[in-house]
Amino acid sequence: MDSSLPGSRSQALRILVIDDDPATLSTVGAVLRAGGHQTFDAGDGASGIERAQSLLPDLIICDVTMPGIDGYDVLRALKRNLATAAIPFIFLSGHLDEDFVRQGMGLGADDYLAKPFLPEQLFASIRARMERQRIVTAKLDQLRGSLVRAVPAEFFTPLNAVLGFSMLLLDNLRTGMEISRDDLEDSLTGIHEAGEQLFRIASNYVLFAQLSSQEDLAHPAAPALAPDAWEPALSAAVRKHAMQRQRTKDLHYSFARCPLRIRQEHLEKLVIELLDNAIKFSRAGEWLSVTGVVQDDRYVLRVADHGRGMTSEQIASTAPMVQFDRQHLVQSGVGLGLQIARLLARRYEGELSIRRNTDRGITVEVNLPVGA
Repeated sequence: MDSSLPGSRSQALRILVIDDDPATLSTVGAVLRAGGHQTFDAGDGASGIERAQSLLPDLIICDVTMPGIDGYDVLRALKRNLATAAIPFIFLSGHLDEDFVRQGMGLGADDYLAKPFLPEQLFASIRARMERQRIVTAKLDQLRGSLVRAVPAEFFTPLNAVLGFSMLLLDNLRTGMEISRDDLEDSLTGIHEAGEQLFRIASNYVLFAQLSSQEDLAHPAAPALAPDAWEPALSAAVRKHAMQRQRTKDLHYSFARCPLRIRQEHLEKLVIELLDNAIKFSRAGEWLSVTGVVQDDRYVLRVADHGRGMTSEQIASTAPMVQFDRQHLVQSGVGLGLQIARLLARRYEGELSIRRNTDRGITVEVNLPVGA
C-alpha cells in the first residue's frame, strides 16, 4: 500500500470493523492497517455491539446487511448507550439507493460507502468524519473550560450525553432529515436518562455537604424501624436500582429481619450508594451480592462484587482519617457514594470497612446498631 494514502501513524485511530463477510473484514482491515490505524473486527451484529461497548473505539465501520442483528440494529443499540452514542459510525453497503441512505442517516450514521470502494474513498470518509468529531469535541472542550472551576468533573459524562443527543436532533432538523418516532424516542430517552443522572449527582453533592457539616453534631436517636416495614422497601429499592442499571440477572440479595435504629430513607440511600459503587466496579455478567445478617447486637450489611476491584490508593482515599475533600475525590476517581455511606453509618453509630475479596472484587461492610 502506498504510504502516501491518508491515515499516517501520527493520526492512528482505533477502528472497529463489523461485517459478516470474512473477505470484507480482511480487506478493510488490511487497508486500514496499511494506513497506520489499529483495527478490531466482529463477524456479526451481536459481537459488534459487545466489542464496541468494551473497546470504545474511535470509529466504527459496519455492514448494513447482516443476518439477525443488522447494521441498523447495531447503530440503534450503540446510540442508546451513553458510552458509545457519540462514536463516529460509517455504513458499508452494496445497496446505495436513497431509501438505504436516508434510513441510515436518520438513525445517526455519519456516512455511507458503497461496496466496492477505493482505499482513497474510505480514507476520505474517515477524514471527514473525524474532522466533524474534532469540531464537536472542541466545542465541548470550550464548554468544559468555562465550567471546570464551578462544576465537578462527574457532571461532564451526562452533560456530554445531553449535548450529543440534542445536537443529533438539531442537525437532523436543520438539514431537513426526517426523524422517525423510534429515533426521536431513543434520543429523548437518552436526554432524560442523562438528566436523571445529573440530578442524582447534584443531590449527592448536596447530601454530602449536609452530612459532613453536621458530622460533629449530636443527633436524636432514631426510632426503631420495624422489619416488616424496612425489609420489603429496601428489597424493592435494590431490585429497582439493579433493573435501571441492567444488572438484575447478576444481583443476589437477602436481608435478615430485625428492628434497626436508622431512618428508612437513610438506610435505602446507604445501601443503594454501595450497590451503585459495586456496579461501577464490575461488568455485566459479574455477580453482585447485597446481604444483611444479625451478629450479636449489630446488623451487618455486606455489598460485594466480582469486578475489577479497587486499588490500594482508592481504598485508602475512603479511610476514616482522610479528609473528605471534593478535589481529591474527583481526581482519584472515587465518587461520593462511599463517602456518603460512611457518613450515614457514622451518624447512626455504625462503621464502614472495605476489603478485597480473595478471588476478585471487593466487599464493603457496614455494621449498624440493632433496634430494641
